[in-house]
Amino acid sequence: MDTFLKFIFLLLQQFAGGPGPVENNLIRFGLAALLWLLLLVIAWSRQQNQDLPRERLLVLGFGLAFTRELVMFALMTGRILDWKFLNTDNVYHHPLEHTLAMTAIIVVAGAYLRYVLDDARISSHYLQVGVGITLIAVVMVLLTWPRYAAAYPEIQFHRTWQAWIFHVPLSLMIAAAIITLIRKHGWLRNVVILAMLFFFISEFLILANFSTDHRYSQI
Repeated sequence: MDTFLKFIFLLLQQFAGGPGPVENNLIRFGLAALLWLLLLVIAWSRQQNQDLPRERLLVLGFGLAFTRELVMFALMTGRILDWKFLNTDNVYHHPLEHTLAMTAIIVVAGAYLRYVLDDARISSHYLQVGVGITLIAVVMVLLTWPRYAAAYPEIQFHRTWQAWIFHVPLSLMIAAAIITLIRKHGWLRNVVILAMLFFFISEFLILANFSTDHRYSQI
């Protein structure tokens, strides 16, 4: 059983990056970028044919998600090719990627709330709260992280309290979207809830790793 579990973790690591050489992350970010790009093209095409608010939100959300993965892919490529202008040690790149990721998920969730519930009020309120929390998180991190990183050059962003500022609110916003969608029925609702559930599990595992002093970082 232990051998099988190790195999499963090894398989997941090939798609999720994981420990080891930096090139392990190329597939992780490259594959995600391609998938988000595909969704972006589909949403953009639908928006050209039908001017719907939900499609505009999906274009924005998918575009932000694609941008985040593309930025991370470029940074990993820069590290491998030793491109000095793509410096992954830049103190602002962690807040940037976390902001893009958090905003993208919230906007996509808000778009699907509008899509499934057909209620502009709920979707708008969700987006206002989510984007507002994201802005507060960004401001707090930008005011504290650069000085913290300068004082402790060896520290890693994901080992600081600043990382919690992004992941905890995002987990709660994803959970709120799932709970809101439960009262509806239909295949689209089921698909969206499943997708949101995967995002929630990802955030939950990240927070679990944080709370155990990164004991499971090797997975």
